[in-house]
Amino acid sequence: MSLHEELERQGNWLFCKRSHLPILVLAACYLDFWHSLSVPDDFFSFVRDVFPHYRYFCLGVSLAGLAVRIHTVGHTPSGTSGRNTHGQVADTLNTTGFYSIIRHPLYFGNLLISLGIVLLTANPYFVLLFVLTFSLYYERIMYAEEQFLIRKFPERHRSWSRDIPAFFPKFSGWKTPTEKFSLKKVLRQEKNGLVGIFGIFALFHLTELAVDARFPVYYVLLGLAAASVLLYLALRAMKKSLLRDVR
Repeated sequence: MSLHEELERQGNWLFCKRSHLPILVLAACYLDFWHSLSVPDDFFSFVRDVFPHYRYFCLGVSLAGLAVRIHTVGHTPSGTSGRNTHGQVADTLNTTGFYSIIRHPLYFGNLLISLGIVLLTANPYFVLLFVLTFSLYYERIMYAEEQFLIRKFPERHRSWSRDIPAFFPKFSGWKTPTEKFSLKKVLRQEKNGLVGIFGIFALFHLTELAVDARFPVYYVLLGLAAASVLLYLALRAMKKSLLRDVR
């Protein structure tokens, strides 16, 4: 098997398994975070003392990633892969909105969401390891996706990708999305994102409080986490009627 075929085969396999990476990252991140709480006077303690609202900065990074995903998904036409894990799907080639400044905006959003959580550890070595792992993991997925799109839209893909970076946005090339924003699609595909982010940040903060009672309680963070849970439960309860009536 040629290297070209091997990379595509690996990318397709990882594409189907890509929902597993966040679980592994979260588990490793939590263990590192727990360890940092038990080591006095380490870099984590320095960051916590010098930047008391560091958690909110990390939360902002994750929410920025969610915002990228929401905008991208909301303006994406039907017939694209989205959260599909069975194989590549594309009835059309997305070239506007975030796709006009980056070829893989959903994965860029995933990076920001995960990076915000990883930054909670304040461990530069762990953050670097995460970035390297993320790059190797998604590089193959993006390669496989692009091979699929090249075969399906050969000329249009080459013309579009010529000036669009694969992963780091080129903001000067922004084009207004041609598809109207679909709240229905966002609620269907991204309803777990908000509660997941706030839930994880609340879990890490509650861990801090459990390990050391001297930590200040971040009531705003806990309140936002509780509100996200209530919103999630409300959306679940209204799922059929809401998703039927909202575009």
